[in-house]
Amino acid sequence: MSTNSIKIKPVFSSVRVMMEHLDTRTCFFRFPVLLFSVFSLFSFFLPFLLYLSLCIFNYNFPLFSYLFFQYGSQIFLLSFQIYIWLLWVQIGPWHVSYTPETENALLQADM
Repeated sequence: MSTNSIKIKPVFSSVRVMMEHLDTRTCFFRFPVLLFSVFSLFSFFLPFLLYLSLCIFNYNFPLFSYLFFQYGSQIFLLSFQIYIWLLWVQIGPWHVSYTPETENALLQADM
């Protein structure tokens, strides 16, 4: 009887190796990425601001307020998931110059 074991990759060592192999020639990507992260951070707080505004003006929007109070937590969690996904996309391979040395270092870090 054999069991399958799950190998957990050392994420932090992989990130450390990628940070050590940053290519300074791609620094021009940093400003758009900063703007993108500010935009994604703002979009993350939009449902919360809408929720607060509905709490304050809830007597003006009884039906919409009811629907939002029913489904507001799902909207908030969905926006949080989208925000995390956007962060994951923006810290992807844009910053890293993938060379054979980088690939070998990543393979060594994952072992």
